[in-house]
Amino acid sequence: MQLQGPKSAEIMIKLFGEGIKDLKYYWFKELDLDGLHIGSNDIDIIAARDILGKKKIIGVSCYNSLSLALGAELNGASYVSFGSLYKTSTKLNPVSLDIKTFKKSSKILRIPICLIGGINTNNVHDVIKLNCDLIAISKGLSSKKDRKTISKIYYGQE
Repeated sequence: MQLQGPKSAEIMIKLFGEGIKDLKYYWFKELDLDGLHIGSNDIDIIAARDILGKKKIIGVSCYNSLSLALGAELNGASYVSFGSLYKTSTKLNPVSLDIKTFKKSSKILRIPICLIGGINTNNVHDVIKLNCDLIAISKGLSSKKDRKTISKIYYGQE
């Protein structure tokens, strides 16, 4: 059964109960995906790690909170992100990253930090200068028609 639309999740919960929300994580395991990223509306890192095992990559959104990041690290996160570095249209109400949070966290955390949000060819080189571990690009990659050219820009070859 496949339901689509704004009320599809609500209908599935009414039909199958609250447990239906967690089934997608078992699908990730069955499909043997490399990993996933979880946010505040997903299962917690402990449950995700229990389902997926120790070898899968699990990132955790920490909403500009060092204490959330420390908890995620303690409970087995592979990496963390803190919020949108720049203005973005990918999320409806993104939490903005305070650069001070990133700098402080990079001195304390032992797991990688991923910078995300509004990163594109115009600002990626500034992001690289921040010396983060990972950079996530969504719309900044998919919005260009010539993928080869845009890849060269991100890799500093153009």
